[in-house]
Amino acid sequence: MKCPNCGETLKKDFLYCEKCGEEIRIVPDFEPEIENSIIETLSAVVLDMAPSDQETDKEAQEENMDMEFAIVSEKKLKRRILIGISLLCLLLLGIFAFFFIRGIYQDKYYRIQVENAQLLYNRKNYEEAIAYYEKALKMEYDVSLLISYADCLAEMGHTDQALSNYYAVIEEEPDNEMAYARIIAIYEKQENYEEINNLLISCNNQVIQNAFQNYMTADPVFSHEGGIYNHVIPLKIQAPTTGSVYYSLDGSDPLIRRIEYTSPIFLQNGEYDVKAVFVNDYGLTSNIVEAEYVVEGTQPETPVVLPESGQFTVPQMISVTVPDGCTVYYTTDGTMPDETCSIYGEPMPMKEGVTNYRFVAFSQEGVYSEITARSYQLTVETTLTAVESVYRLRQRLLELDRILDLEGSLPNMSGKNIYVYNSIRIVQDKIMHVIFEYYQEGNNSRNMTGNIYGIDVSNGYVYKIIKDESGAETLEPV
Repeated sequence: MKCPNCGETLKKDFLYCEKCGEEIRIVPDFEPEIENSIIETLSAVVLDMAPSDQETDKEAQEENMDMEFAIVSEKKLKRRILIGISLLCLLLLGIFAFFFIRGIYQDKYYRIQVENAQLLYNRKNYEEAIAYYEKALKMEYDVSLLISYADCLAEMGHTDQALSNYYAVIEEEPDNEMAYARIIAIYEKQENYEEINNLLISCNNQVIQNAFQNYMTADPVFSHEGGIYNHVIPLKIQAPTTGSVYYSLDGSDPLIRRIEYTSPIFLQNGEYDVKAVFVNDYGLTSNIVEAEYVVEGTQPETPVVLPESGQFTVPQMISVTVPDGCTVYYTTDGTMPDETCSIYGEPMPMKEGVTNYRFVAFSQEGVYSEITARSYQLTVETTLTAVESVYRLRQRLLELDRILDLEGSLPNMSGKNIYVYNSIRIVQDKIMHVIFEYYQEGNNSRNMTGNIYGIDVSNGYVYKIIKDESGAETLEPV
């Protein structure tokens, strides 16, 4: 490559001429003619591709019109949407206002119907009250209102309609005790106790059943299941509510035999086919329940009780021979004794008046003996009654300053002594009213002090009864 200024041959990769110092350009300079030719050529191409001014103006005008139309259309669309939304809001507001006003009106109208109905009901104008109740119930279903409506029907003598509405209340509210009470009142007036029983049996609310249990009948319940036993069975029959239980032991119809159950039935050795039925106070009968029992136990000896039954004018001590390995239980009111009754321990004084004793021996194997029955009438001539003897004792103890007053108050103690008549018996050849002393603190239970007093029934003298280790009793004057 040569220098464009002096023509000197240039060394490779040199950027200036070593001879003249001319700078060497890598990009060659174009000649003006060639450059102008190129520019003209490019300009012609651009003119050919570009539209004419007239066409450009027309297209611009059309484009402006389209844009103006689009703008106008968009404005109209927005206006229409705005108008539609406004109309919709007005419509919704109108609907809301309509229902709001209507609700206020209906509520006020409903309350007017209820108030008028109740006012007429209180005035016993049931026929007009019914019309108002019906209007109110059409507007709003209310259980308490339905009961009042049914009450009007009942007062008007429309019993079937009233019952239908009461039953509708129970279907809606199964625990509505008021509806049950209204139905039962109607059936009771009709003496239709069977329907009352059916109504209560179908009720699943125990509180309601308990409230009207006198109208119900249910099967009696045996205290022991049927089967084979090796001891005497004190069979109890539990009644479901007030009424009577009838039973038989030989499998016969208990309603025919009409043996009323009053106390436990002692099933001794043998076979029993027990049937029982419950009859409530309104004559409704339960199902007959049945159980078979076989008792194969060794029965203990019957207790021997002295004295024999009779009338007595002198106090007596009752003694019982207790069979070996047994406990003797007794009652004084003629009922059958069992393990829940008093236990005989030692000879006991006979009670004044007429007393019906029953004694039974109970073995360790759980077998009852036969019952020993004794009936005593003790009449003792005395100058003092039992009440007078208790008063005489208090007077004497007050005289001796052992108590502060006749109420039994004690010195230096917050409690007081209570004196309770126990029996009449002979002590050292004297007929004595025997009185036990108890101490009581406030409302707490009483506790025996160990002091036992005797009042001579012939003269009123007061003694303290002292028992030694052997059980022998002596009298000490007070």
